[in-house]
Amino acid sequence: MSDKSRIKRILLVCIIVLILSMVFMIINKRTQENRLSQKIKVLPNFTFKSLDNHLITPDSISSDRNTIIMLYSSDCLHCYNIFDQMVNLISEMPTFQILMVSSDSLETISEFKEKFDLDPGMPIKFYQCDKAELAKLFGHYNYPTLYYYDQGKHLIKKITQNIDADNLRVLIKSGN
Repeated sequence: MSDKSRIKRILLVCIIVLILSMVFMIINKRTQENRLSQKIKVLPNFTFKSLDNHLITPDSISSDRNTIIMLYSSDCLHCYNIFDQMVNLISEMPTFQILMVSSDSLETISEFKEKFDLDPGMPIKFYQCDKAELAKLFGHYNYPTLYYYDQGKHLIKKITQNIDADNLRVLIKSGN
């Protein structure tokens, strides 16, 4: 067998291995995404830290209202706008509660909260959770990402795009 022929065969084998590896990676990624999608259909078993350093779990939250979990960052300008819209909506339609969850420091989360004139009776709470833990619980996410759960803690909708007051109002009305 000539050297050229041997090189061609080695190259062909390398290309086939590369293609098979890429197919395996795509299938594996889709399988993981599908598992995660199934996992968040029910409120994940989380442990968040409140601003006063108390731990909260799904059992600690009120079950008489639907729940929006908003993953946000204090560095995200869009997060400020969305939260402001949600504060207005909760004033109009107090049928849901909001859990604001960030991987920022508790001090930064407090500073975010202070920028809004929130009535202490509003069903809005702020929590901190490690970024790696959030990824483990909710998978890949962008800021902001909203997870809307019903009173039975089942996912109604995950929203990452086109988040505005009108879309939220329609979602909240449909979820009640």
